[in-house]
Amino acid sequence: MLLPTILSQHWIQGYLISTVDSTVPLYEGLSLGSTVSGLTPYSLYEFVVSACTKVGCLSTAVTAVTLPAPPGEQLPPNITARGPTALDVSWQPPTRPNGNYNAGRVQR
Repeated sequence: MLLPTILSQHWIQGYLISTVDSTVPLYEGLSLGSTVSGLTPYSLYEFVVSACTKVGCLSTAVTAVTLPAPPGEQLPPNITARGPTALDVSWQPPTRPNGNYNAGRVQR
């Protein structure tokens, strides 16, 4: 009978997740979700999600931003004596802000 053969070509055989700039899948399988790890905090990513049958795949691109994280790689401050009771303290922003950098704190 021809009908089961035609219908079986339209069953989902698997899903693929990859980044737009890579053809190497980050995920291949039948689950309807997956976790992609090892990403950079507060960064924009574009993924391609594909649903595949025996006939081919239908793909769609989606974008997402990872959550911020605490800043990393803060260089030491520059300290210059202004006199016997005062110091000038200056610093650069962290080299990896991992989000919107909006304040620094100097503690004694």
